Amino acid sequence: MANDNIEALLSQILDKLNRVEANVAQIKQDPSALKNAVDEAIAKLGVPLNAPQR
Repeated sequence: MANDNIEALLSQILDKLNRVEANVAQIKQDPSALKNAVDEAIAKLGVPLNAPQR
């Protein structure tokens, strides 16, 4: 049972690493992709960049 859980976790980690690798390749190919991804993440959070700091 524990081995199944470990295998599942390792599989999830591998999937995430593969996505990171794909994202890095995309950013290397098109550096504006990073800015677009950051802008998209900020928009999802609903926090404007110029929000006053408290």
